[in-house]
Amino acid sequence: MNIMNRILFFLIAILLNSCDPNTSRLVLVNETSEMIFYRVLTDTTFSSELYVEQAYAFETVEPNFRIVGIRNYKGWENKINREGIDSALHLFIFSTNQITDELIKNREYVRLSFTVKELDSLNWIVVYKGQNKISTGSIIH
Repeated sequence: MNIMNRILFFLIAILLNSCDPNTSRLVLVNETSEMIFYRVLTDTTFSSELYVEQAYAFETVEPNFRIVGIRNYKGWENKINREGIDSALHLFIFSTNQITDELIKNREYVRLSFTVKELDSLNWIVVYKGQNKISTGSIIH
């Protein structure tokens, strides 16, 4: 095996080991009659530069949450506990995908916060029922 093949093999091995095999752990259920726009963060603040994902009315989705690091089945827990400002995962929900600084300043969103223990008790399923109406175990800020 020449040096280039070895380097390529090494880089592929690192890439495969750096991904959590369980990146689709969290489930969000939109139990409203409206489309919602959301983003999952370990931070408690939202910036207008961040993209949001969408969930149609009565849709169930698996939010994107990038897990990078050593491959293990506790990737979500480790990331939340390690990177979470307050050891919590924060789900920001908006009624529009046109996120502006003014919208954020006026807190025209719902922020749901969950510790790993709370997510475990919910089986990692968050049910959103509308503004300030959420399933048991959620904390609204």
